Amino acid sequence: MPWIEPVTNRDYSDIKNAIKMIDSRKKSSTAEYSMTKAFVNYSDLNRIEGNSKYLSEILGTTGTFKSTWTTSEVPLITDMSRILSNARAIRTKFLLEYPSQTISNVPQKLTTFSEFNLIEKVLLEIYLYISEIPVIEYDETKIAVMEISTQEIQYFSNISSAKAEMQNHTDKLYHMHIGDEVSFQNNMLSGLSGTTNLVTIDISDEIETIGISAFEGCTALERITIPDSVTRIRTRAFKDCTSLDIISFGTGLVQLGDDNLGVPVYGCFSGSAISRLIIPENVTDIGSYAFYHCENLSAIQFNQKLERIGAGAFNYCGLVSISIPDTVTSIESNNSGGGAFAGNKALEYIKFPKYLEEIEQGTCAGCTALETVVMPENLLKIGIGAFSGCHAITAVQIPDSVTIIGESAFNSCYGLQTVHLPESLLELSNGTGFFGEGTFDDCYSLQEITIPTNTRIIGSNCFIMSYHQSYTPSLKKITVKNRKKSIAGDPWGATDFVSTEYAETHDVPDNKYTVTWAGASANPDLSDADRIILCELDVNGYITRIDKSIDWISAKNTMATYSNIDFGIFMTNQAPVHTIPEECFKDMANLIWIEIPSKFTEIGLNAFSGCQNLEYIEIAHHKGEILGEPWGASAETEIYYAAELTTENGDILDTASSQMTARVTDNTQTINTMLSGISAETPVNPVSKTLYVLKQGGAFELKLGAKERSWGNGL
Repeated sequence: MPWIEPVTNRDYSDIKNAIKMIDSRKKSSTAEYSMTKAFVNYSDLNRIEGNSKYLSEILGTTGTFKSTWTTSEVPLITDMSRILSNARAIRTKFLLEYPSQTISNVPQKLTTFSEFNLIEKVLLEIYLYISEIPVIEYDETKIAVMEISTQEIQYFSNISSAKAEMQNHTDKLYHMHIGDEVSFQNNMLSGLSGTTNLVTIDISDEIETIGISAFEGCTALERITIPDSVTRIRTRAFKDCTSLDIISFGTGLVQLGDDNLGVPVYGCFSGSAISRLIIPENVTDIGSYAFYHCENLSAIQFNQKLERIGAGAFNYCGLVSISIPDTVTSIESNNSGGGAFAGNKALEYIKFPKYLEEIEQGTCAGCTALETVVMPENLLKIGIGAFSGCHAITAVQIPDSVTIIGESAFNSCYGLQTVHLPESLLELSNGTGFFGEGTFDDCYSLQEITIPTNTRIIGSNCFIMSYHQSYTPSLKKITVKNRKKSIAGDPWGATDFVSTEYAETHDVPDNKYTVTWAGASANPDLSDADRIILCELDVNGYITRIDKSIDWISAKNTMATYSNIDFGIFMTNQAPVHTIPEECFKDMANLIWIEIPSKFTEIGLNAFSGCQNLEYIEIAHHKGEILGEPWGASAETEIYYAAELTTENGDILDTASSQMTARVTDNTQTINTMLSGISAETPVNPVSKTLYVLKQGGAFELKLGAKERSWGNGL
């Protein structure tokens, strides 16, 4: 369809004429109404759609066009939206091809005469410019090289010959046209690297891959259109094309760049001059360092099919705002700190995708202007140095799902004032890596921080503050929602001016033996246990779950596996041995208490060495009967012996009972069952501070912490 002269000058006089025609109640024909510019009729729609299609074919945009409107048809809202979308695509593509031109903006809607004037004006402006461009007919069987100033054309049969011609005349600038009938091995274009006087190029629709270093170092290349046939652009394809600002991608592109080629910092467009970027609709993978050091790149629009962003993909760009679609599940890094968005010094805002589980090492390191970070609600880990050097961040809300925050994750965030750490957090700044230790080191504006209940590991320099001539450390208080000594390394690099406050150290709780047995609906009698009862404890020391362990090796392995959980241990008289071996529970930092029955007569050297949180040991023997106290335990570990327990009138209870493993709940029936046949002279667990049987006034009395129940002589 040829170009049709548009209407761009509808005005209020046209409206008045139309109203006058209606008021006269004249039975006008459809043709007469269609001549009135105030009405947008079928002829207007056909003209706008026809002109849009005409320009679309020249510029190579995609769209749906209808140029067969009839007098009986009424356009719907969806039709108007489609017409606007086509016009925007044409305008965008034109400005990509001819960035120095100025074109009016497409209207936001089509409801008034002025808006219809404007959309036709946009199409007209584009047409007037394009119509002045001479059309050159090329020989499609060859490669054409045109000297731009003279438009002199030479033809070649292969890329190497065409490249040689251009390199022989470095004082001239060239345009290259690759004919659609020129064949390439594996349909891959390559071999133009270092052609410093190539300005523009037309790529054949037969090309499927832009090869490694295809245009690397083509410093005069200004713009390029990737045809729909291309599915992959390989690493270094346009590296150091320092004039390349306009890239128009085809719809067939799936992958940008490569990985694991041994050249870690050379991506497909690294070092180019591109300033804005729309990731094509079918791209699922952006390779490592794809746009590395594209310092002019200030705006990016991702598609809704993207799945992966490689390490360093947007290192050292000029991006200001980033919203990553929820389809992305992997944003990668590498061991040298190559975070995907590191070094974007203009970046102010970033939103991570909904299903991302880890913000990897150095992802936003060095983004000095970053103020707002939106993390996904299912995030599990924040990697080493993820936000290191983000000076402008003032507040961080860590999602309630995060379990690990790596070392240096927020180091040198000079403006960081408040941090919410979730109860799910297990580790802060554990291990060593590229950035060194210290999750919050040099966070000079941070005044106080609360360590959650479940946190068990904090790096040694987590809160260290080094000297800075412009900043004075503000940290005054660290609150730990756990017991004293529950986390090693206090105060984790903080200065002497920082106070550390812990939750109260809990005595043996009143309902310590109220338990939930794994797989059972009721609390069982533990006296049938084999050797060791392993108890999982909550932060207050209350038992939340009990499991049988065959021996101390399996118990120790369980504690090591679940280092974030506190444990208590009952050892039973059913054990086939009577000695606790040397270093048996060594370095079990999550062992809180242990109770040892009368069967055991020996405790090996350093059995409890390194059990830094061990609060007490109960032993069913008199003091001095087992040698070697405290068997490697620290001076702060309390040791209770059988002889230390007394009756209400001050009598010391006699030797320990073999009923050491009988543990009860505050339940009358269970207690009655467990006390059946036990006399006052043979008390249940005589070494426990909370559970014993006394004879008083002819009746037995059971004391369970602060709770008391009495029974008659019939027991």
